[in-house]
Amino acid sequence: MWQKLSHTNYLNKIIMKYNLLLLFFFTTSSIIAQISIGPNIGLNQTYMYAKSNNNQFIVENIFEPNPSFGIKSEFFLWNKKAKITFNSNYYHRKVLATEFGFNPLESVDYNSINSALILNKSITSNLYIGLGIHYVHVQSINFNYSNGDIEIYEKKNDFGIVGSINYDFKNFVVDFNYGYSYKTNEFHQNEIEQRFEPITFMQLQLAYLFPIKISNKKE
Repeated sequence: MWQKLSHTNYLNKIIMKYNLLLLFFFTTSSIIAQISIGPNIGLNQTYMYAKSNNNQFIVENIFEPNPSFGIKSEFFLWNKKAKITFNSNYYHRKVLATEFGFNPLESVDYNSINSALILNKSITSNLYIGLGIHYVHVQSINFNYSNGDIEIYEKKNDFGIVGSINYDFKNFVVDFNYGYSYKTNEFHQNEIEQRFEPITFMQLQLAYLFPIKISNKKE
């Protein structure tokens, strides 16, 4: 019997990815002036459309941002003239949907982890713009029908590019990200053909980061 992953399992996935990235940057700390780590919260607006060759259903992608939460880190380079940011966020989204037939479709919902790695360049002392890559993992997509039936399509993985503008103020970071996915898996689990196009998203986030000083002085 299929069971939904709990929020705890999603958080464990975020933490595992984060720890691997943190290990990498600690081993290359010769160019890193400071590392900052902390939680973030925000709003996430996602657009996920049915594939163009699939005319059986329509998803209503209205503007209705969903709350998100996760982990963020900043790796400052070269006296803070540049930085690498990594963030991974969890959110749940439910949208109205329409499907023609005897048992009409009412909605589509899914849980997602959105992770991004971005290289940022300073414009002023605290304002940065950046470009990077992102990965969106959707464990399952639920099709909810009017009679109570649920049809499940497991596993969707998207890859793409993300642009960012962010501002540092003391220990706080405010950032706006726009992500465009250009690649998704062709099949769901059990070789079911993918029913959705790659995801596009917008994020507005607020993080509180705890700085970790790194000494680059050689003995």
